[in-house]
Amino acid sequence: MGVIGLMTVGWLSYALREQELDLYALFGPLSSCPSAWGLALAGVLAVDLLNSAEFHLLVPWLEQVAPWLADRYVMNAVETPAGASACLRLIASGVIAAPLLEEFLFRGVVYQRWAYAWDRPALALGAAAVPFALLHGHVLGAFVFAGVTTLLYLHTRSLWVPIGMHAVGNASALLGGIPTESGFEFVTGGASTGAFGWVCLAVSGLLLAWLLRRCGPELYEPLPYAVHERAANRPRAARNP
Repeated sequence: MGVIGLMTVGWLSYALREQELDLYALFGPLSSCPSAWGLALAGVLAVDLLNSAEFHLLVPWLEQVAPWLADRYVMNAVETPAGASACLRLIASGVIAAPLLEEFLFRGVVYQRWAYAWDRPALALGAAAVPFALLHGHVLGAFVFAGVTTLLYLHTRSLWVPIGMHAVGNASALLGGIPTESGFEFVTGGASTGAFGWVCLAVSGLLLAWLLRRCGPELYEPLPYAVHERAANRPRAARNP
């Protein structure tokens, strides 16, 4: 991942210099709307529940039909490192650097460039989510995560909202995730893990459907980059990254 990170930084530096990207137009203002951050927290919960459903429903099935893929899911589970220095490095990379770089690249640049070039925002959303998902262990969860953060970016027109969701989600993973399984066992008196997985899948599906209904219409609105650049009254014609 170190090599990938260096390549990403190098490519972004080139894009900023050669393509004359406007950072303000790309990031937008820091949202002061409480509902925007509420949507981000709902997204964190939805994806966390989906990941729990994957672990309890998908992984056991993969162990039977594709053990190598099940191993990948398990190997990519986040483990809290031993030692303060290792923990600080993981926080710096997972909670600060990764959200900034990945949201800048995949939501700010890749999605908007493809949506502008193809004039098919829904297709661009799915296509831009694929490379993001392939870089992560939980491919399905990462794909959905990419879709949710893209919708949040379009709905709020602030890249800081998906960055915040990404940072909170990674921090939650470092701390072992939201303790939904413990709460479920306490309420049900120790129900099977399969039942817990189905409940997580159902609740996650409801949250994701609500987020799609709330943010989906913005897919067909002008891209945030163009909106911010026009609002800033730049002398050159509005461009997309």
